[in-house]
Amino acid sequence: MKQNNYIKNKQGMTIIELIVAMGIFTIVTTLAVGSFVAISRMRMFALNLKESQQKVRIMTEMISRYARQADIVTVSDDNKKVDMYFKLDTFDATVPADRQAYASSFELYNSGGNYLMRYYECTPTTTSKYCLGTLTAADGVDLFSGKMKLSADSGFAINSNQILKDDKNDLTEEMPASKPSMDIVLKSNLNDKTTTPYYNSDYFAISTKVVLENLK
Repeated sequence: MKQNNYIKNKQGMTIIELIVAMGIFTIVTTLAVGSFVAISRMRMFALNLKESQQKVRIMTEMISRYARQADIVTVSDDNKKVDMYFKLDTFDATVPADRQAYASSFELYNSGGNYLMRYYECTPTTTSKYCLGTLTAADGVDLFSGKMKLSADSGFAINSNQILKDDKNDLTEEMPASKPSMDIVLKSNLNDKTTTPYYNSDYFAISTKVVLENLK
């Protein structure tokens, strides 16, 4: 009698118990893997977004620095291109190449509805001081690539006047500026924003105003 009880207690789990245990294990495993995947995606998205913002800041600072040093600054009619020429009045063919005047340009161009930025650089000559006009797209270097795109709202604008407001009388008056300034607005987003549920904003924007200090 005792032997029979011992054998009965050693029979193990029933099929129903095994199915229930496997179901619970499957649910817990699925939740754990899903959480890990979601966290990994959020982390990767955050890194890509941080990299994109950093690139936009670096590019804004680069354009600003060049604009402050340029003797001549021109913006295209559609505000998508800015040409900058440096020290044209001191150009001398006898000066070593690394010390000669040069020119640079930043151009926003349409790429499938979004915008990328292309950078150009050239050295003026005695016969062609405005060398940027002879360059083609193949001469430029793309500064944006990978996951980042720019919005159509991005662009450049030169302001020849400053707007001064008299708060006391609530009047707005245009006054000549001591130096013209240029507005730089870069709005960017990630290519995969529409498939990413962790990012609701359409674009992040960085804008700055640069005083064109060296204009002739």
